[in-house]
Amino acid sequence: MLTINIDKHLEKQAETFFSDLGLDLETAINMFIVQSLRQKKNPFTIGYENNCDEEHEDAYDAKIADKAYEEYVKDGYKSYPIEDLYKKYGVI
Repeated sequence: MLTINIDKHLEKQAETFFSDLGLDLETAINMFIVQSLRQKKNPFTIGYENNCDEEHEDAYDAKIADKAYEEYVKDGYKSYPIEDLYKKYGVI
């Protein structure tokens, strides 16, 4: 068990965001840790890269999340490595 302090406003935003993806906050944090260990690095690119405006980026992310969730339900809630989903939906 791990206890962490998160700003209440940030926590609420994260809970809402991940809930929209069909995840709870604990699962999202576990996904981050698993990916860090698999990749042996921070799994996120940190920087200012932004090739599209925020509205189009949000719509694209939502479309990918919807497709992934539909597949998740269709496959009997079977989970897949995040890298496979990224490749499948053209994120990487």
